[in-house]
Formats: sequence, C-alpha cells, structure tokens
Amino acid sequence: MLDTLKRRFETHMKRHEGVAWSLVRARLERSPARLASLAEMESTSGEPDVVGFDRRTGERLFVDCAAESPPGRRTCAKPARPWNRELPVTAIAVFTLLYVLMPRYTRLVRRWLFR
Repeated sequence: MLDTLKRRFETHMKRHEGVAWSLVRARLERSPARLASLAEMESTSGEPDVVGFDRRTGERLFVDCAAESPPGRRTCAKPARPWNRELPVTAIAVFTLLYVLMPRYTRLVRRWLFR
C-alpha cells in the first residue's frame, strides 16, 4: 500500500507542493488505522493522495483524487424527503402560475367553480 501511495505522491507533486514523502510515510506507519482507511479507499477503486497539511494539528490531508466516483461508491437513491414537504411549495407555484401567467384560463376556472 505504501508503495502505491508513494508512486501516486511522486506522480502528482503539484497536489502537495512542500510536503516530503518521508514525513507522510512516517506518520502513516505510526497510525495503522489511517493506513487501513486508505487501503479501503484504494480497494474500492479510489485514488487517495496527499493534498495538503493542517498547520494547526500537523496532520496530512488525504483526499480521493479519482477522476470520477468509483462504481462501488456511487448511489442512485432518491434523497429521503417526505412528499408532504414538497406538496405545499408545488401547490403555491401552480396557483401563482395560473393566476399570473394565465388570466384567461383562471377566468374560465372561476366561472366553472362559482356558477
């Protein structure tokens, strides 16, 4: 895993100017949990790479730099929002369109509703 990260690190030096690989490697070797997390990202067709350095905490910042989201991490699920939140907004929009953009149609509707 470290060899893969080193190769990517050296290939894309513009992502992390001023960061030395020896420091990154030393930190990763001291933290097996972080290395395992990066290995998991790599196993799902991601491309983790160092993109910066947090001066406050001294941590190296890794981001998935893949060109597009890997297939294992894509989702097509609709957001879980109840329909009753969208219904009033839709009703107001329809009502406004009918009374602002279509006055002739609304006159016909009024005649039909209030005979």
